[in-house]
Amino acid sequence: MRSSAAPIYRFTTGPANAARAVNVGSSGFTSIVPDFWKQARGCAIYRGNAFPSNYFDHAFIPDTEAHVIHHAILRDNGFESVAERAPERTDTEFLLSRDPSFHPFQIINGPTAAFILLTS
Repeated sequence: MRSSAAPIYRFTTGPANAARAVNVGSSGFTSIVPDFWKQARGCAIYRGNAFPSNYFDHAFIPDTEAHVIHHAILRDNGFESVAERAPERTDTEFLLSRDPSFHPFQIINGPTAAFILLTS
């Protein structure tokens, strides 16, 4: 998936980027790096009211291998829709995990207006 919503950002164990170094304790992750989609899965369009109203109709996309939930704003562009990165997340993600066992694969709108997140 390549669009204005890409790249995604994930933790890495590679050489630390001084501009994006993170304090992650003993987990071994040293920085946040841009990357492309690995295993994008069950996208959800937010329809609830638990988040602020400006999140309504936005897309949330889990990537199982990258351990992230990406937030994209959908815009109509004539006969197509375009996904754009949320302006408040220019170099990060909605949810970014350094836990290697976190593999989000499905997001659904729950009955309480919040998301239900399924992981493997």
